[in-house]
Amino acid sequence: MKLARREMLWPVVYGALLGALAGSFVSELGLVTERFRGAPLALTLAVVGSGLAVANAIRVLAAVDGLLFLVYLVVAFTPLTDALAERWVRSDTVTHADAVIVLSGGLASNGSLDLTALDRLLAGLALMRQGDAPRLVTTRVVDRIAGERVTSDDDQRRTVSLVGPLEWDVVAPVSITRDEAVRSAALLLPSGAKHVLVVTSPMHTRRACAVFSKAGFDVVCVPAFEHEYPTWHPKIARERLASFRAYFYERMATMKYRWAGWI
Repeated sequence: MKLARREMLWPVVYGALLGALAGSFVSELGLVTERFRGAPLALTLAVVGSGLAVANAIRVLAAVDGLLFLVYLVVAFTPLTDALAERWVRSDTVTHADAVIVLSGGLASNGSLDLTALDRLLAGLALMRQGDAPRLVTTRVVDRIAGERVTSDDDQRRTVSLVGPLEWDVVAPVSITRDEAVRSAALLLPSGAKHVLVVTSPMHTRRACAVFSKAGFDVVCVPAFEHEYPTWHPKIARERLASFRAYFYERMATMKYRWAGWI
């Protein structure tokens, strides 16, 4: 009896391990939204893997793992991701404009900008210092973290103050890129400020600038310099994986925006 139980148990354990491995590959490749990556996905697929083992379909899961592993190797260790990023990122020649518009990113629990948001703001401030536009526009992020309301205002103000006095407007409320475009258009277009430099992360440039063009602007797209993971010119495995995650997300988001008529 004990031997029979062990014989039944091992396939279930094996299936759970294969499921968790599949979850790890899916998370690393960014094939699901960030919210579901990591432990929640691995646990869910471990349960699915156990079920497939009970149904004698564990070979299907093993085949899926093999395919995901192959994709992982191609993405992380070949020039394919470099080529995808090079073709996807939009980087225009900077010309003098009516305004620099810096798109937002995420926040920490203390209200500090995350690296993505800070990269974008620093790139926008560099353009202002070069005299490429007389006016800076940023967007306000509002979030609830651990039950408290957190905004980007204070950290944006601290960072902008390092450059010195300048004409600066904040548009709100925004939650997605289209909101940023619509709010910026309501602020700038009535005064004839149509030619803008839009600053955002490299992989976000194509979709973001298309949204701003749809809103009525003449757009020059400026990719920000990245400090954590260079997604535009990745050179090592972890950078290529980050680049592919961003690329896949932007592909899916672009399809959504096109379907909605926002680009």
